[in-house]
Amino acid sequence: VVLERRSYKRQLFFFILAVLLPSAALVIFGLGFLSQERELTRNRAEQSRTSFARDTGRLLEDRLNEITSEAARQRQTGSDSLRYPAGQGVLWLGTLVGERFTAPWLIRDTAPALNWGSSAVLLQEASRLEFRNGDYAAAAQRYLRLADSAGNARQEAVARQRAARSFVKAGDIPAAIKHALRVLATEFSVVDESGIPVAFYSADLLLATGIDSVRTMVQTRFFETLEGHLWPQPVRTYMLRDLTLMIGDSASIAKVDRLAMDTRYVEEVREDVLAIVRAGVTDRWLQYGDRLVGSSPSGPDGSRELYAITADELPFLAPREGRIQQIQFEGEQTDDAVSLRPYLRDVYVTLSSPEKTFAFFSSGFFALGLVLLLGLTLFGGYLLWRDIQRENRLAQLRAQFVSSVSHELRTPLTSIRMFAETMLLDDDTPLEDRRKYLGVIASESERLTRMLNNVLSISRIEQGTSSYQMNKADLRDPVRAAVIAMQSAFDQEDVPLRSAIPDNPAVADIDSDAVEQAVLNLLSNALKYGGGGPVRLELKTNNSGVDISVTDQGPGIEASEQTRIFDRFYRSENGRQPKVTGTGLGLSLVKHIAEAHGGTVNVHSTIDEGSTFIIHFPTAP
Repeated sequence: VVLERRSYKRQLFFFILAVLLPSAALVIFGLGFLSQERELTRNRAEQSRTSFARDTGRLLEDRLNEITSEAARQRQTGSDSLRYPAGQGVLWLGTLVGERFTAPWLIRDTAPALNWGSSAVLLQEASRLEFRNGDYAAAAQRYLRLADSAGNARQEAVARQRAARSFVKAGDIPAAIKHALRVLATEFSVVDESGIPVAFYSADLLLATGIDSVRTMVQTRFFETLEGHLWPQPVRTYMLRDLTLMIGDSASIAKVDRLAMDTRYVEEVREDVLAIVRAGVTDRWLQYGDRLVGSSPSGPDGSRELYAITADELPFLAPREGRIQQIQFEGEQTDDAVSLRPYLRDVYVTLSSPEKTFAFFSSGFFALGLVLLLGLTLFGGYLLWRDIQRENRLAQLRAQFVSSVSHELRTPLTSIRMFAETMLLDDDTPLEDRRKYLGVIASESERLTRMLNNVLSISRIEQGTSSYQMNKADLRDPVRAAVIAMQSAFDQEDVPLRSAIPDNPAVADIDSDAVEQAVLNLLSNALKYGGGGPVRLELKTNNSGVDISVTDQGPGIEASEQTRIFDRFYRSENGRQPKVTGTGLGLSLVKHIAEAHGGTVNVHSTIDEGSTFIIHFPTAP
């Protein structure tokens, strides 16, 4: 036992050394390599993102400079002097000369004050009737006379607007609407001293009437002014916003809100323009508020044009490669955003990373390969461990077999020697006793012969030299021979042996000696494990062949062991079986003989009710 334990520990040590340690090393190095590969992939992705962001910043800056240079050229040539916006999302903020900034609407010419000339007396009379005397109808007529005698469109529009106002006060709404609509039709270029189109003043009066058709005409007219591309005065912008709110058109309100927001931004820039200039806005595009501010190159007169663009407009100028997900300004960027330095230092972009997908599949493929390699290694280790265990079991079985054979040989040899010495020492042994002793000697000799035949047969089977001499013969003959050979052994154990052999021949292609050996093994097992009860041997013929069955009254065989008992060297460890010696070869030899004859061997057993072994031989054609 000590030697077996040492051998087992030695095999376990070599198994760990040969399989488990390389597997552990493979896993450790694989995980380390995978971690290093993942880190390298992250570094490559970060370098790629930084490089792409730098190139994107350069291209964006070049594109912004192209747009602003073209817009400034158009302004200087007068072809598009007051553009709103400058185009492609870029907003013109005004002109910078030295440190003096001029907003777009201040560059436009404003209308001078109205000069009524000789009509001033008529204007004063109409005003007196309206505001001092409260004679609104008379005042309206005076204003209309003033409009008819006006020297220009602006004077006529102002006079008719005042006439419409007086008609409203007089309660003559149709007349008021009539003349207010004529004022509404005045060109938007006809403005007052503040740059507000005179037509705007009639819109308030017309919308106050609440007439849908009038409201529709005002809305249609105002759509025209919203389609313009010139910077309006701030007062005009805010007045336009109030009027669009009265109209209630959401699209118009959105446009005017954008115009108002841009106007407020220009006013903010005008207040801080000196700080912006000192920060270097004339050299680079820098963030100011929620926009990016830059300038065009200096013109012949040393002036520069200031422009701005929002972060939402920048993606439309960026390279169309599908990697830019979002553009943000400093202070608003997310953790994964990349700066566009040194070109647009206040701009950050969020990029998608194609390398990330590749790295994922690369890492996943490597991990899968590592798992497969580790699995194959462990599977190979399992097979090696199974072989080691099998060798251990075979070694144990061989050792048990040698021990069992030694014991099996010792018992009959002891009996033979004992009875032989008894007869040699006592010459006066009665004849009856002498015959009895000789019978025991013969029986034990036959027992030795059967044991040695089993061992020799198994040896030939393992070496592949086993052969059978098949001839047509009557199965009853080897069966009877086996019964006769075992009868004395049954008599010595006082166990009844009953046989049922039919009178009709049972012819088959058999090796008579092999069949006899198989039946002898079944009878020997029934005698050993039958528990002392009667044993019955029966030979039956049927349509498919001949069945030889041996039935005992023993404790039975567990269902889990009924297939294993035919394995070589197998010995049942079931506590129900009596503890008897044996080699574990008998049933495996019976199975081999049956299959060599084209037949089968089966067992039917019930716990505490006994077992029946049946050998089936096909009949000869």
